Amino acid sequence: MNVHLIRSSELSLETYTNVWNLLNKFQGPINFNESEDFEWDNFLYEQDWISEEQFKEVQKVDFRQEKDINSYSLYEESPSERNYSEKTFPFKEPQLTWEDLFLICEKYRRKYTVPENDLVFLLTDVSNDKNWFGSVDQKMRNVFIQTSNWSSFFGSEIDSRFPIAYEVVVWTLRIMMYRNRYELSQQLHAQPKGCMMDFCEHKSQIVLKMRTADICGDCLDYIQKRDVNRTALNQILETMDGIRSNILFRERSSVLNRPSRLEIRGYMKRIFLVDLGDLEVRLNPKEKTLFLFFLNHLEGVRIVDLMDHKAEILELYKRFSRASTPSLIEDAVDLMLQPTDGNINQVLTRIRSKFKQTAGDSIAGYYTIEGARNEVYKISLNRELVKVIEN
Repeated sequence: MNVHLIRSSELSLETYTNVWNLLNKFQGPINFNESEDFEWDNFLYEQDWISEEQFKEVQKVDFRQEKDINSYSLYEESPSERNYSEKTFPFKEPQLTWEDLFLICEKYRRKYTVPENDLVFLLTDVSNDKNWFGSVDQKMRNVFIQTSNWSSFFGSEIDSRFPIAYEVVVWTLRIMMYRNRYELSQQLHAQPKGCMMDFCEHKSQIVLKMRTADICGDCLDYIQKRDVNRTALNQILETMDGIRSNILFRERSSVLNRPSRLEIRGYMKRIFLVDLGDLEVRLNPKEKTLFLFFLNHLEGVRIVDLMDHKAEILELYKRFSRASTPSLIEDAVDLMLQPTDGNINQVLTRIRSKFKQTAGDSIAGYYTIEGARNEVYKISLNRELVKVIEN
């Protein structure tokens, strides 16, 4: 089975790539394919496709005044309604109809001649007119998944690629299990069981569903009845288990004071947090150079003394820099190592920010370069948790 993942432009390429990488960690007969260079936004305004009026700004109501503020619609209500403290009511938000979203999937099918039995999943931050997080079309071949605001459910510690990937594999399995959308709706659980088919009447129940990342006995019986491909099912279950492990690790790490293992891989020294779903921390050449230098110096180094280590830092930077000449590379290192012009502090700040984004606030401090003025700066992570893989 082939699943084509396409994204709308407001969903960051980094998040999209992280979702794709996570899904492809678990091997099996389901192939998750990166989309072609598909500028879906242009299709919204084509005269024969979707009118400009359909991509509209819709006046939202003040949900704080509604009695059923915790209520879900079928399949999971869109999380776009959940960041109450961050929005001023009434507010406006771009919105598309279900028909619009499924038409975008169809347009992609036509443009790239996608086989009829392949699935197309649109990942988008744009909300939909029924306020559902995701759904499938009547043919059970096109799916949209709203990707925004997962921190409203899980807090700032969540890495959004995990709930997004969960929704992708769950919708894939639902399509394998059910013949049509009506049959699917009849099998939803009104009372939560921690199963992928929980109705999720209250918003907190989606957290339970992803923390358990399980399939109940009734649904397993249904899977057996429909003779779902066992190898594909195993691939989906392994993915769900990986998502569950990540969510639980993040929840427990702050209490247990336990950081993730870190691996440095290959010639380009890519940085991965192993226990956080093998999440890659993407640093630019200067950031990676400085991070690896301090990782190699357990005792730490004062900022004013960095110039004494220029040869080592320059050797690292040569590996990552795209500068065209040795003189440009050396100039960039000289600028970074000057303690008075602020360049080094900017690099340190960006490293902190990227580790907070990927690892969460509670454990990011283990990996960042910290120190006091005129004192040594160092990375506090226990080096027994660090592994370097050359190939």
